[in-house]
This record gives sequence, structure tokens and C-alpha cells, in this order.
Amino acid sequence: MAAFYKLIPQISTFEKNWTAKIIVAEKLAPKTARNIVSRYQNLLLMDLEGNKVTVIIYDANITALADELTLGKTYMLSNATVKDNRNEFKGSL
Repeated sequence: MAAFYKLIPQISTFEKNWTAKIIVAEKLAPKTARNIVSRYQNLLLMDLEGNKVTVIIYDANITALADELTLGKTYMLSNATVKDNRNEFKGSL
């Protein structure tokens, strides 16, 4: 039986029960948030067709996934929370 997974553009905001085959394309160092209460880390993930998405992991997940998400490796990622944050982080010039 062939594995079923979605490409990044096929995953909808707040969708449940999905799996994507992704490559860790970029992994930045963890940073402390401005509120100094939490830490976050940005990752750039890419599917097998080259579609990219920026992922943010927080606090305990940074430690838990530190050795699990290796730059350049391919993984099956399932059921992570998907949010559109374009409206949350608008800046002005």
C-alpha cells in the first residue's frame, strides 16, 4: 500500500489528521521572545515539490525536537497545528 501524504499547499489552516513528507531546509538558533517568558525557534520546511513553509516551535518542543529535526533530513510530519500568522506579525516601515 502506497503511503499517502499531502504537499504543503494542500494542508488547510487548523486542519486535523494530515501527514506531509518534509525536508528541514533551514533551522535557526532558538531565541527568547520579547516578553522573556518563552523561547521560540524558526524552521523552514520544504516538501518534495519545493513548496516551503516557515514553522515556529516553542519552549519544551525546542528541547524535545533538538535532536529529531536535522538539517537536510526528510521526515513524515503529522497533525501539527497549522495557523496563518500573516495577520499576527504585521510590521510597518
